[in-house]
Amino acid sequence: MRFNILDLIRFSAALGVVFYHYTSGESGAPFGVLAEFTKFGYLGVPLFFMISGFVISASALNRTPSEFVISRLTRLYPTIFVCLTLTTLVILTLGKDNISLFQYLTNLTVLNLYAGQPFIDGVYWTLLAELKFYFCVFLLLTAGWFHKFKIWLSIWMVMTITFLLFKQPFFMGWFISPEYSAFFIAGVAFFMVTRQGYDKYYSGLLLLALIVGLVRAYEQAGSFLHDTTEADRMIAVILTGGFFLLFYLISIERVKIRGNSMILLLGGMTYPLYLLHSKVGSILEAQLREYLNPHITVVFLVILMLFLSAMIHIYVERRYANPIKIWLIDRANSLKGEHIKVSS
Repeated sequence: MRFNILDLIRFSAALGVVFYHYTSGESGAPFGVLAEFTKFGYLGVPLFFMISGFVISASALNRTPSEFVISRLTRLYPTIFVCLTLTTLVILTLGKDNISLFQYLTNLTVLNLYAGQPFIDGVYWTLLAELKFYFCVFLLLTAGWFHKFKIWLSIWMVMTITFLLFKQPFFMGWFISPEYSAFFIAGVAFFMVTRQGYDKYYSGLLLLALIVGLVRAYEQAGSFLHDTTEADRMIAVILTGGFFLLFYLISIERVKIRGNSMILLLGGMTYPLYLLHSKVGSILEAQLREYLNPHITVVFLVILMLFLSAMIHIYVERRYANPIKIWLIDRANSLKGEHIKVSS
């Protein structure tokens, strides 16, 4: 079953992050009332993580470990290569930062922090959180435990709560993001509910994830908003609660739409849009503000980013990444078949 509504939610979340970066923060003054709304666009990130928990569970459920790894790597890295290369070129030609070859190469892996190299574009930190989640799913698949959702989700939730309260286990952040784990867990649980229905376990787990998520939304508001007020924190809490309500409605099939080519395109554009908009947008904004007023600049940048994202999705992801994924999975399965034949 494909949940087409998730493509629209994913695109809306990405657009929210785009407007957060372009119109809020310290540069948000020219946008007045608009910035009072767009400043909450950063909440698109935890929403992404909820979607990821849902979608990755669906993707991994009937796949072998090798099929899962291939599907994730071919989904992530061709687009990373194109977007990071474009970002690096813009920085070197129009920006002021210096980028070494080593920094560029380690950033291509998204594991640059382990090599002591900062992110070229700060938004890529979320990809590292995603990679950690994928790695844990891969380990579960390899061990044959992925289908034991209630066991590993329980362990994950307990570890999340103990880390947030006591910073223990201290090593948790090495392999999963404790600050955002409640959102991943919620996504996984909502997916399982679509297959098994609500029971006491999943209802209790989702209630616990909701509480943790709301607390995190309240606490983290000050990290993303300038001059944070109590009203700002409460709005962040309400919006986060709205994400859980939306997924609840999806899980009971009260919110669903028919898929079409436009929805698929918007969903496909989300990933390159997210990767490309931030650093490139800030550099171009600095160049354009001498000639255009802030509002026209933002409109131009949003249109440009949407166009580039559509081109990357159509001519990189569809034309190359998807065929490569299919070929690699077929090749892996054929090699596995040959191995079984030889062994027998």
